[in-house]
Amino acid sequence: MSANDLDPFLDRDYRDSYLEGYVKTSIALQIRALRERLGITQSEFAKKLDVTQSVVSRLENTEYGAVTISTLLKVARENNVALEVRFVDYPTILSSGFRAQDKPIEDINESFSRASEIERA
Repeated sequence: MSANDLDPFLDRDYRDSYLEGYVKTSIALQIRALRERLGITQSEFAKKLDVTQSVVSRLENTEYGAVTISTLLKVARENNVALEVRFVDYPTILSSGFRAQDKPIEDINESFSRASEIERA
C-alpha cells in the first residue's frame, strides 16, 4: 500500500462515499452468498428468517443501506454462523478488499466437523 493509494481518501467526501458503498455492497453480497451456499431461493430464505421475500431482496440489494445490527444478528443466528462488526483503518479495507465467494461461510456444525477431522489426522 502506497501513499498514492491513500491520496483520494484525504478528501472527506470521497472517503465517506467509499465507506458507504463498501459497507452496503459487502453486507448485501455476504447475505446473497450465504443464501446461495444453502442453495435456496429468496422466498425460502425469507421463511427461514420469518420475513417476507421483499425483505430478503432489500438485504441483497447493494444500494440498500438500512439494515440493522438486529437483522444481521438474526441472519447469523438462523444460519448458525457468527457475525463480526468492527472499525478498521482504510489501508485494512483496501488491502483486504471484499470477495464474498473467496471463502465459503461454514455453519457451526460444518466448522465442528472440520475441526474434528483435523484433530483426528
